Amino acid sequence: MSGPRGGSYGKRRAAVRVFAGSVLWHHAVLGGMGGAALTASELTPGAPPAASARAAAQETGTDLYQRVVRYRLQRSTAAAQAVRRQTITQSQYDKQRLDSLVRLSIAAGDIAWNADGVKFRITPKASVAFPSFYNLTTHFGMTVTQPNGAAGGGGGGGGGGGGGDWQKTLDAGAGIDLYSSVRRSHVFAVNTKYEALRDAQEALACEPHVSEKQVLEDMRRMLDSYVQLLHAQESFAQKQNAERSVQVAGYTDRSIVYRAAALERERAQDALKVAQDAFDGEYRDFIISAGQEFLEKRADQERFLLALAESVPEMPLVSTEHCEADTSRPLRNAREAADNEREERAVQNFPVALRLDTRFTLDEGTGELSVAFPSVKITSALAIGYTGTLKSIGGSLDWHPFEIRYAHLRGKNQRLHDALGAREYAQKKEQQEKVIADLPQRAEDILWERETARAERDTYAESARAHRKGLDRGVIGARGYAAVHLDYVRAVINLAKANVDALIFNIDARVDFLSSGTQT
Repeated sequence: MSGPRGGSYGKRRAAVRVFAGSVLWHHAVLGGMGGAALTASELTPGAPPAASARAAAQETGTDLYQRVVRYRLQRSTAAAQAVRRQTITQSQYDKQRLDSLVRLSIAAGDIAWNADGVKFRITPKASVAFPSFYNLTTHFGMTVTQPNGAAGGGGGGGGGGGGGDWQKTLDAGAGIDLYSSVRRSHVFAVNTKYEALRDAQEALACEPHVSEKQVLEDMRRMLDSYVQLLHAQESFAQKQNAERSVQVAGYTDRSIVYRAAALERERAQDALKVAQDAFDGEYRDFIISAGQEFLEKRADQERFLLALAESVPEMPLVSTEHCEADTSRPLRNAREAADNEREERAVQNFPVALRLDTRFTLDEGTGELSVAFPSVKITSALAIGYTGTLKSIGGSLDWHPFEIRYAHLRGKNQRLHDALGAREYAQKKEQQEKVIADLPQRAEDILWERETARAERDTYAESARAHRKGLDRGVIGARGYAAVHLDYVRAVINLAKANVDALIFNIDARVDFLSSGTQT
Protein backbone atom coordinates (compact mmCIF):
# COMPACT_ATOMS: atom_id res chain seq x y z
CA MET A 1 0.00 0.00 0.00
CA SER A 2 1.64 3.23 -1.11
CA GLY A 3 -0.76 5.49 0.71
CA PRO A 4 -4.30 5.76 2.04
CA ARG A 5 -5.91 7.23 -1.04
CA GLY A 6 -9.07 5.08 -1.11
CA GLY A 7 -12.70 6.10 -1.43
CA SER A 8 -13.22 6.72 2.29
CA TYR A 9 -10.35 9.19 2.32
CA GLY A 10 -11.89 11.06 -0.65
CA LYS A 11 -15.25 11.25 1.12
CA ARG A 12 -13.52 12.67 4.17
CA ARG A 13 -11.81 15.34 2.08
CA ALA A 14 -15.22 16.31 0.70
CA ALA A 15 -16.55 16.57 4.25
CA VAL A 16 -13.65 18.88 5.13
CA ARG A 17 -14.55 21.16 2.23
CA VAL A 18 -18.19 21.25 3.35
CA PHE A 19 -17.12 22.19 6.88
CA ALA A 20 -14.84 24.96 5.63
CA GLY A 21 -17.56 26.36 3.40
CA SER A 22 -20.10 26.45 6.22
CA VAL A 23 -17.78 28.37 8.54
CA LEU A 24 -16.84 30.84 5.82
CA TRP A 25 -20.52 31.44 5.01
CA HIS A 26 -21.22 32.04 8.69
CA HIS A 27 -18.61 34.82 8.87
CA ALA A 28 -18.92 36.19 5.33
CA VAL A 29 -21.03 39.17 6.48
CA LEU A 30 -17.96 40.64 8.16
CA GLY A 31 -16.04 40.81 4.84
CA GLY A 32 -12.36 41.34 4.21
CA MET A 33 -11.28 37.72 4.61
CA GLY A 34 -7.81 36.79 3.38
CA GLY A 35 -6.43 33.40 2.51
CA ALA A 36 -3.32 33.12 4.71
CA ALA A 37 -3.11 31.92 8.28
CA LEU A 38 -2.74 34.60 10.91
CA THR A 39 0.36 34.97 13.01
CA ALA A 40 0.42 34.87 16.79
CA SER A 41 0.86 38.64 17.01
CA GLU A 42 -2.18 39.33 14.82
CA LEU A 43 -4.47 37.17 16.90
CA THR A 44 -3.38 37.83 20.49
CA PRO A 45 -5.97 40.22 21.94
CA GLY A 46 -4.82 43.08 24.09
CA ALA A 47 -1.17 43.02 23.04
CA PRO A 48 0.37 46.18 21.52
CA PRO A 49 1.19 45.63 17.83
CA ALA A 50 4.88 46.49 18.24
CA ALA A 51 5.35 44.24 21.27
CA SER A 52 3.44 41.45 19.56
CA ALA A 53 5.62 41.74 16.48
CA ARG A 54 8.80 41.57 18.56
CA ALA A 55 7.50 38.55 20.45
CA ALA A 56 6.59 36.82 17.21
CA ALA A 57 10.03 37.55 15.78
CA GLN A 58 11.67 36.06 18.85
CA GLU A 59 9.44 33.00 19.28
CA THR A 60 8.45 32.04 15.75
CA GLY A 61 10.66 30.59 13.06
CA THR A 62 10.80 27.30 11.26
CA ASP A 63 13.77 26.18 13.34
CA LEU A 64 12.14 26.46 16.77
CA TYR A 65 11.09 22.82 16.73
CA GLN A 66 14.51 21.75 15.44
CA ARG A 67 16.25 23.76 18.18
CA VAL A 68 14.19 22.01 20.81
CA VAL A 69 15.01 18.59 19.36
CA ARG A 70 18.74 19.37 19.07
CA TYR A 71 18.85 20.68 22.63
CA ARG A 72 17.20 17.53 23.95
CA LEU A 73 19.45 15.22 21.92
CA GLN A 74 22.65 16.99 22.96
CA ARG A 75 21.76 16.57 26.61
CA SER A 76 20.24 13.12 26.37
CA THR A 77 21.65 10.66 28.88
CA ALA A 78 20.10 7.86 26.84
CA ALA A 79 22.34 8.77 23.89
CA ALA A 80 25.47 8.59 26.06
CA GLN A 81 24.30 5.29 27.50
CA ALA A 82 23.69 3.94 24.00
CA VAL A 83 27.27 4.82 23.04
CA ARG A 84 28.65 3.09 26.14
CA ARG A 85 26.43 0.06 25.59
CA GLN A 86 27.63 -0.24 22.00
CA THR A 87 31.27 -0.05 23.15
CA ILE A 88 30.71 -2.68 25.85
CA THR A 89 28.93 -5.11 23.56
CA GLN A 90 31.63 -4.65 20.91
CA SER A 91 34.30 -5.59 23.45
CA GLN A 92 32.28 -8.57 24.67
CA TYR A 93 31.74 -9.80 21.12
CA ASP A 94 35.45 -9.48 20.23
CA LYS A 95 36.43 -11.33 23.42
CA GLN A 96 33.94 -14.15 22.86
CA ARG A 97 34.92 -14.57 19.22
CA LEU A 98 38.63 -14.76 20.03
CA ASP A 99 38.01 -17.08 22.98
CA SER A 100 35.97 -19.43 20.79
CA LEU A 101 38.52 -19.36 17.98
CA VAL A 102 41.77 -20.16 19.76
CA ARG A 103 43.21 -20.46 23.24
CA LEU A 104 46.97 -20.33 23.73
CA SER A 105 48.95 -20.97 26.88
CA ILE A 106 52.75 -20.77 27.16
CA ALA A 107 54.66 -21.27 30.39
CA ALA A 108 58.35 -21.17 31.09
CA GLY A 109 57.77 -23.85 33.67
CA ASP A 110 58.96 -24.04 37.22
CA ILE A 111 62.45 -24.25 38.62
CA ALA A 112 62.85 -26.42 41.70
CA TRP A 113 65.60 -27.68 43.98
CA ASN A 114 64.94 -30.91 45.81
CA ALA A 115 67.03 -31.89 48.80
CA ASP A 116 66.14 -35.58 48.30
CA GLY A 117 68.18 -35.97 45.20
CA VAL A 118 67.14 -33.65 42.40
CA LYS A 119 69.28 -30.61 42.44
CA PHE A 120 67.68 -28.75 39.55
CA ARG A 121 64.48 -29.16 37.45
CA ILE A 122 62.84 -27.01 34.73
CA THR A 123 59.48 -27.76 33.03
CA PRO A 124 58.50 -25.53 30.05
CA LYS A 125 55.11 -26.26 28.46
CA ALA A 126 52.64 -24.91 25.91
CA SER A 127 49.08 -25.71 24.84
CA VAL A 128 46.76 -24.63 22.03
CA ALA A 129 43.01 -25.23 21.83
CA PHE A 130 40.50 -24.55 19.07
CA PRO A 131 37.07 -24.78 20.76
CA SER A 132 35.03 -24.02 17.66
CA PHE A 133 36.90 -26.66 15.63
CA TYR A 134 35.45 -29.65 17.46
CA ASN A 135 37.33 -28.69 20.61
CA LEU A 136 40.69 -29.63 19.11
CA THR A 137 43.48 -29.38 21.72
CA THR A 138 47.25 -29.88 21.55
CA HIS A 139 49.85 -29.64 24.27
CA PHE A 140 53.60 -29.98 24.62
CA GLY A 141 55.70 -30.18 27.74
CA MET A 142 59.27 -31.07 28.68
CA THR A 143 60.96 -31.73 31.98
CA VAL A 144 64.73 -31.40 32.40
CA THR A 145 66.35 -32.47 35.67
CA GLN A 146 69.94 -32.47 36.98
CA PRO A 147 70.65 -35.14 39.60
CA ASN A 148 73.05 -34.45 42.44
CA GLY A 149 76.65 -34.55 41.32
CA ALA A 150 75.98 -33.91 37.64
CA ALA A 151 77.94 -30.70 37.81
CA GLY A 152 80.79 -32.18 39.78
CA GLY A 153 82.15 -31.11 43.07
CA GLY A 154 82.82 -27.59 41.90
CA GLY A 155 79.16 -27.05 41.19
CA GLY A 156 79.84 -25.81 37.70
CA GLY A 157 77.93 -26.09 34.50
CA GLY A 158 77.22 -29.11 32.50
CA GLY A 159 79.18 -32.08 32.43
CA GLY A 160 82.63 -32.77 33.63
CA GLY A 161 83.63 -34.66 36.71
CA GLY A 162 80.07 -35.54 37.74
CA GLY A 163 78.33 -38.67 38.68
CA GLY A 164 75.00 -38.16 36.90
CA ASP A 165 73.61 -37.23 33.50
CA TRP A 166 70.90 -34.72 32.62
CA GLN A 167 67.50 -36.41 32.50
CA LYS A 168 64.84 -35.34 30.01
CA THR A 169 61.16 -36.32 29.65
CA LEU A 170 58.71 -35.35 26.91
CA ASP A 171 54.94 -35.09 27.17
CA ALA A 172 52.94 -34.12 24.06
CA GLY A 173 49.45 -34.88 22.91
CA ALA A 174 46.34 -33.93 21.00
CA GLY A 175 42.62 -34.48 21.41
CA ILE A 176 39.42 -33.86 19.52
CA ASP A 177 35.70 -34.20 20.18
CA LEU A 178 34.20 -36.69 17.78
CA TYR A 179 30.72 -35.79 18.99
CA SER A 180 29.88 -33.27 21.70
CA SER A 181 28.20 -29.95 22.45
CA VAL A 182 31.39 -27.91 22.92
CA ARG A 183 31.56 -26.52 19.40
CA ARG A 184 27.82 -25.91 19.40
CA SER A 185 28.02 -24.05 22.70
CA HIS A 186 30.78 -21.75 21.42
CA VAL A 187 28.92 -21.03 18.19
CA PHE A 188 25.86 -20.22 20.27
CA ALA A 189 27.86 -17.91 22.54
CA VAL A 190 29.36 -16.03 19.58
CA ASN A 191 25.95 -15.64 17.92
CA THR A 192 24.43 -14.37 21.16
CA LYS A 193 27.15 -11.74 21.59
CA TYR A 194 26.79 -10.73 17.95
CA GLU A 195 23.04 -10.23 18.33
CA ALA A 196 23.65 -8.11 21.44
CA LEU A 197 26.18 -6.01 19.49
CA ARG A 198 23.79 -5.61 16.56
CA ASP A 199 20.97 -4.55 18.88
CA ALA A 200 23.25 -2.01 20.56
CA GLN A 201 24.33 -0.60 17.19
CA GLU A 202 20.71 -0.35 16.06
CA ALA A 203 19.75 1.33 19.33
CA LEU A 204 22.55 3.85 18.87
CA ALA A 205 21.47 4.55 15.28
CA CYS A 206 17.83 4.94 16.36
CA GLU A 207 18.60 7.12 19.38
CA PRO A 208 18.03 10.45 17.52
CA HIS A 209 14.62 9.19 16.43
CA VAL A 210 13.80 7.96 19.93
CA SER A 211 14.81 11.30 21.46
CA GLU A 212 12.73 13.17 18.88
CA LYS A 213 9.76 10.93 19.65
CA GLN A 214 10.13 11.76 23.34
CA VAL A 215 10.09 15.46 22.47
CA LEU A 216 6.97 14.94 20.36
CA GLU A 217 5.19 13.01 23.10
CA ASP A 218 6.08 15.68 25.68
CA MET A 219 4.94 18.39 23.28
CA ARG A 220 1.67 16.60 22.61
CA ARG A 221 0.94 16.26 26.32
CA MET A 222 1.63 19.96 26.80
CA LEU A 223 -0.59 20.93 23.87
CA ASP A 224 -3.33 18.59 25.07
CA SER A 225 -3.18 20.12 28.53
CA TYR A 226 -3.38 23.62 27.02
CA VAL A 227 -6.43 22.66 24.94
CA GLN A 228 -8.02 21.28 28.10
CA LEU A 229 -7.22 24.57 29.82
CA LEU A 230 -8.89 26.50 26.99
CA HIS A 231 -11.97 24.28 27.26
CA ALA A 232 -12.03 24.80 31.03
CA GLN A 233 -11.75 28.57 30.62
CA GLU A 234 -14.55 28.58 28.08
CA SER A 235 -16.75 26.40 30.28
CA PHE A 236 -16.10 28.59 33.33
CA ALA A 237 -16.98 31.73 31.36
CA GLN A 238 -20.23 30.12 30.20
CA LYS A 239 -21.19 29.01 33.69
CA GLN A 240 -20.30 32.43 35.08
CA ASN A 241 -22.47 34.15 32.47
CA ALA A 242 -25.29 31.72 33.21
CA GLU A 243 -25.09 32.59 36.91
CA ARG A 244 -25.22 36.30 36.11
CA SER A 245 -28.20 35.75 33.82
CA VAL A 246 -30.03 34.04 36.68
CA GLN A 247 -29.26 37.02 38.93
CA VAL A 248 -30.47 39.46 36.28
CA ALA A 249 -33.64 37.41 35.93
CA GLY A 250 -34.43 38.23 39.57
CA TYR A 251 -33.70 34.93 41.30
CA THR A 252 -32.41 35.32 44.85
CA ASP A 253 -29.39 33.52 46.20
CA ARG A 254 -31.76 31.26 48.19
CA SER A 255 -33.65 30.03 45.15
CA ILE A 256 -33.05 26.57 43.72
CA VAL A 257 -32.38 27.97 40.24
CA TYR A 258 -29.68 30.33 41.49
CA ARG A 259 -28.10 27.73 43.75
CA ALA A 260 -27.95 25.26 40.84
CA ALA A 261 -26.30 27.88 38.61
CA ALA A 262 -23.84 28.78 41.37
CA LEU A 263 -22.99 25.11 41.89
CA GLU A 264 -22.29 24.69 38.17
CA ARG A 265 -20.06 27.75 38.25
CA GLU A 266 -18.14 26.41 41.26
CA ARG A 267 -17.62 23.07 39.55
CA ALA A 268 -16.38 24.81 36.42
CA GLN A 269 -14.06 26.93 38.57
CA ASP A 270 -12.63 23.81 40.24
CA ALA A 271 -12.14 22.16 36.85
CA LEU A 272 -10.40 25.32 35.63
CA LYS A 273 -8.02 25.22 38.62
CA VAL A 274 -7.19 21.57 37.91
CA ALA A 275 -6.60 22.32 34.22
CA GLN A 276 -4.39 25.30 35.09
CA ASP A 277 -2.25 23.23 37.45
CA ALA A 278 -1.94 20.43 34.89
CA PHE A 279 -0.88 22.80 32.13
CA ASP A 280 1.54 24.70 34.35
CA GLY A 281 3.26 21.43 35.24
CA GLU A 282 3.48 20.23 31.64
CA TYR A 283 4.64 23.65 30.43
CA ARG A 284 7.31 23.94 33.11
CA ASP A 285 8.68 20.45 32.44
CA PHE A 286 8.75 20.99 28.69
CA ILE A 287 10.44 24.39 28.93
CA ILE A 288 13.15 22.99 31.20
CA SER A 289 13.78 19.99 28.95
CA ALA A 290 13.75 22.16 25.81
CA GLY A 291 16.16 24.81 27.10
CA GLN A 292 13.72 27.65 26.45
CA GLU A 293 12.97 30.76 28.49
CA PHE A 294 10.20 30.33 31.03
CA LEU A 295 7.37 32.80 30.38
CA GLU A 296 5.19 33.89 33.27
CA LYS A 297 2.35 35.68 31.46
CA ARG A 298 -0.36 33.55 29.91
CA ALA A 299 -0.38 35.66 26.72
CA ASP A 300 3.37 35.12 26.29
CA GLN A 301 2.90 31.41 26.88
CA GLU A 302 0.21 31.33 24.21
CA ARG A 303 2.45 33.08 21.71
CA PHE A 304 5.20 30.57 22.41
CA LEU A 305 2.81 27.64 22.03
CA LEU A 306 1.49 28.99 18.74
CA ALA A 307 5.03 29.56 17.47
CA LEU A 308 6.05 26.06 18.53
CA ALA A 309 2.92 24.54 17.00
CA GLU A 310 3.48 26.32 13.69
CA SER A 311 7.13 25.20 13.60
CA VAL A 312 6.28 21.48 13.70
CA PRO A 313 7.13 20.24 10.19
CA GLU A 314 4.42 18.69 8.07
CA MET A 315 6.05 15.55 6.68
CA PRO A 316 4.65 12.90 4.35
CA LEU A 317 4.00 9.52 5.91
CA VAL A 318 6.46 6.74 5.24
CA SER A 319 5.23 3.88 3.11
CA THR A 320 3.65 0.90 4.85
CA GLU A 321 4.66 -1.52 2.08
CA HIS A 322 7.79 -2.59 3.94
CA CYS A 323 5.93 -3.04 7.23
CA GLU A 324 5.66 -6.81 7.25
CA ALA A 325 6.25 -9.52 9.82
CA ASP A 326 9.57 -10.44 8.19
CA THR A 327 10.86 -6.86 8.60
CA SER A 328 9.50 -6.27 12.09
CA ARG A 329 12.34 -5.60 14.51
CA PRO A 330 10.33 -6.41 17.68
CA LEU A 331 9.17 -9.68 16.12
CA ARG A 332 12.70 -10.54 15.02
CA ASN A 333 13.99 -9.92 18.55
CA ALA A 334 11.22 -12.07 20.03
CA ARG A 335 12.00 -14.87 17.58
CA GLU A 336 15.72 -14.72 18.35
CA ALA A 337 15.06 -14.70 22.09
CA ALA A 338 12.91 -17.83 21.79
CA ASP A 339 15.50 -19.54 19.59
CA ASN A 340 18.33 -18.63 21.98
CA GLU A 341 16.50 -20.01 24.99
CA ARG A 342 15.76 -23.23 23.15
CA GLU A 343 19.36 -23.55 21.95
CA GLU A 344 20.74 -22.90 25.43
CA ARG A 345 18.62 -25.70 26.87
CA ALA A 346 19.65 -28.03 24.05
CA VAL A 347 23.34 -27.37 24.72
CA GLN A 348 22.97 -27.90 28.45
CA ASN A 349 21.08 -31.18 27.96
CA PHE A 350 23.24 -32.61 25.17
CA PRO A 351 22.94 -36.39 25.66
CA VAL A 352 26.20 -37.86 24.31
CA ALA A 353 29.88 -36.90 24.24
CA LEU A 354 32.56 -38.86 22.36
CA ARG A 355 36.22 -37.80 22.55
CA LEU A 356 39.58 -39.09 21.36
CA ASP A 357 42.83 -38.10 23.10
CA THR A 358 46.42 -39.07 22.29
CA ARG A 359 49.60 -38.70 24.31
CA PHE A 360 53.23 -39.17 23.38
CA THR A 361 56.31 -39.53 25.55
CA LEU A 362 59.90 -40.48 24.71
CA ASP A 363 59.03 -44.14 25.21
CA GLU A 364 55.46 -44.74 24.08
CA GLY A 365 52.27 -43.43 22.57
CA THR A 366 48.89 -43.64 24.26
CA GLY A 367 45.41 -43.37 22.80
CA GLU A 368 42.28 -42.85 24.87
CA LEU A 369 38.67 -43.01 23.73
CA SER A 370 35.90 -41.87 26.04
CA VAL A 371 32.14 -41.82 25.62
CA ALA A 372 29.74 -40.23 28.07
CA PHE A 373 26.01 -40.83 28.41
CA PRO A 374 23.68 -39.67 31.12
CA SER A 375 24.82 -41.49 34.29
CA VAL A 376 27.57 -43.49 32.52
CA LYS A 377 31.08 -42.65 31.28
CA ILE A 378 33.24 -45.31 29.62
CA THR A 379 36.94 -44.82 28.92
CA SER A 380 39.36 -47.17 27.17
CA ALA A 381 43.11 -46.59 26.86
CA LEU A 382 45.85 -48.26 24.85
CA ALA A 383 49.63 -47.72 25.20
CA ILE A 384 52.03 -48.91 22.48
CA GLY A 385 55.79 -48.62 22.46
CA TYR A 386 57.64 -47.20 19.50
CA THR A 387 59.00 -50.67 18.77
CA GLY A 388 55.44 -51.89 18.16
CA THR A 389 55.02 -53.74 21.43
CA LEU A 390 51.80 -53.42 23.39
CA LYS A 391 52.68 -51.94 26.73
CA SER A 392 49.31 -51.64 28.41
CA ILE A 393 45.60 -51.68 27.83
CA GLY A 394 42.95 -50.51 30.23
CA GLY A 395 39.63 -48.86 30.74
CA SER A 396 37.32 -47.35 33.30
CA LEU A 397 33.63 -47.12 33.99
CA ASP A 398 31.92 -44.36 35.95
CA TRP A 399 28.31 -44.82 36.92
CA HIS A 400 26.02 -42.34 38.64
CA PRO A 401 22.68 -44.12 39.08
CA PHE A 402 20.54 -41.07 39.70
CA GLU A 403 21.84 -39.14 36.70
CA ILE A 404 19.58 -41.05 34.33
CA ARG A 405 16.59 -39.83 36.32
CA TYR A 406 17.94 -36.30 36.36
CA ALA A 407 18.45 -36.44 32.60
CA HIS A 408 14.87 -37.63 32.11
CA LEU A 409 13.55 -34.72 34.19
CA ARG A 410 15.76 -32.24 32.35
CA GLY A 411 14.49 -33.54 29.03
CA LYS A 412 10.90 -33.25 30.18
CA ASN A 413 11.44 -29.69 31.39
CA GLN A 414 13.19 -28.84 28.14
CA ARG A 415 10.20 -29.98 26.09
CA LEU A 416 7.82 -28.03 28.32
CA HIS A 417 9.97 -24.88 28.08
CA ASP A 418 10.20 -25.26 24.31
CA ALA A 419 6.43 -25.54 24.01
CA LEU A 420 5.94 -22.55 26.30
CA GLY A 421 8.46 -20.47 24.34
CA ALA A 422 6.80 -21.39 21.05
CA ARG A 423 3.43 -20.37 22.44
CA GLU A 424 4.73 -17.03 23.73
CA TYR A 425 6.36 -16.30 20.39
CA ALA A 426 3.14 -17.18 18.56
CA GLN A 427 1.24 -14.71 20.76
CA LYS A 428 3.79 -11.95 20.12
CA LYS A 429 3.68 -12.68 16.40
CA GLU A 430 -0.10 -12.47 16.42
CA GLN A 431 0.00 -9.15 18.27
CA GLN A 432 2.63 -7.71 15.93
CA GLU A 433 0.75 -8.87 12.84
CA LYS A 434 -2.33 -7.09 14.17
CA VAL A 435 -0.28 -3.92 14.63
CA ILE A 436 1.02 -4.26 11.08
CA ALA A 437 -2.47 -4.86 9.72
CA ASP A 438 -3.71 -1.70 11.47
CA LEU A 439 -0.94 0.50 10.03
CA PRO A 440 -2.75 1.46 6.78
CA GLN A 441 -5.87 2.47 8.71
CA ARG A 442 -3.75 4.37 11.22
CA ALA A 443 -2.03 6.20 8.36
CA GLU A 444 -5.38 7.04 6.78
CA ASP A 445 -6.71 8.38 10.09
CA ILE A 446 -3.63 10.57 10.52
CA LEU A 447 -4.01 12.00 7.02
CA TRP A 448 -7.70 12.62 7.62
CA GLU A 449 -7.05 14.36 10.94
CA ARG A 450 -4.32 16.49 9.40
CA GLU A 451 -6.48 17.45 6.43
CA THR A 452 -9.34 18.34 8.75
CA ALA A 453 -7.09 20.29 11.11
CA ARG A 454 -5.51 22.18 8.21
CA ALA A 455 -8.94 23.15 6.85
CA GLU A 456 -10.06 24.25 10.31
CA ARG A 457 -6.90 26.29 10.83
CA ASP A 458 -7.27 28.08 7.49
CA THR A 459 -10.98 28.67 8.00
CA TYR A 460 -10.67 29.98 11.55
CA ALA A 461 -7.71 32.14 10.52
CA GLU A 462 -9.84 33.84 7.89
CA SER A 463 -12.72 34.13 10.33
CA ALA A 464 -10.46 35.62 13.01
CA ARG A 465 -9.05 38.14 10.54
CA ALA A 466 -12.58 39.14 9.56
CA HIS A 467 -13.59 39.48 13.21
CA ARG A 468 -10.50 41.57 13.91
CA LYS A 469 -11.52 44.00 11.20
CA GLY A 470 -15.05 44.00 12.57
CA LEU A 471 -13.65 44.71 16.03
CA ASP A 472 -11.59 47.63 14.69
CA ARG A 473 -14.70 49.05 13.00
CA GLY A 474 -16.81 48.54 16.11
CA VAL A 475 -19.13 46.04 14.43
CA ILE A 476 -18.47 43.29 17.00
CA GLY A 477 -17.32 43.32 20.59
CA ALA A 478 -14.15 42.04 22.22
CA ARG A 479 -15.97 38.99 23.60
CA GLY A 480 -17.00 37.86 20.13
CA TYR A 481 -13.48 38.31 18.82
CA ALA A 482 -12.01 36.43 21.79
CA ALA A 483 -14.30 33.46 21.05
CA VAL A 484 -13.14 33.32 17.43
CA HIS A 485 -9.53 33.72 18.51
CA LEU A 486 -9.99 30.80 20.88
CA ASP A 487 -11.26 28.68 17.99
CA TYR A 488 -8.21 29.65 15.94
CA VAL A 489 -5.78 28.77 18.73
CA ARG A 490 -7.41 25.39 19.13
CA ALA A 491 -7.27 24.82 15.36
CA VAL A 492 -3.55 25.66 15.23
CA ILE A 493 -2.84 23.31 18.11
CA ASN A 494 -4.96 20.56 16.57
CA LEU A 495 -2.99 20.86 13.32
CA ALA A 496 0.26 20.69 15.28
CA LYS A 497 -1.00 17.58 17.09
CA ALA A 498 -1.84 15.99 13.73
CA ASN A 499 1.66 16.78 12.47
CA VAL A 500 3.09 15.36 15.70
CA ASP A 501 1.12 12.16 15.17
CA ALA A 502 2.49 11.91 11.62
CA LEU A 503 6.07 12.36 12.84
CA ILE A 504 5.56 9.73 15.55
CA PHE A 505 4.11 7.37 12.93
CA ASN A 506 7.22 7.84 10.77
CA ILE A 507 9.56 7.33 13.71
CA ASP A 508 7.78 4.15 14.77
CA ALA A 509 8.01 2.82 11.22
CA ARG A 510 11.74 3.57 11.04
CA VAL A 511 12.52 2.19 14.49
CA ASP A 512 10.25 -0.87 14.51
CA PHE A 513 10.99 -2.08 10.98
CA LEU A 514 14.22 -2.95 9.22
CA SER A 515 13.62 -0.76 6.15
CA SER A 516 11.51 2.26 5.29
CA GLY A 517 10.31 4.27 2.34
CA THR A 518 8.65 7.60 1.71
CA GLN A 519 5.00 7.85 0.86
CA THR A 520 3.92 10.16 -1.93
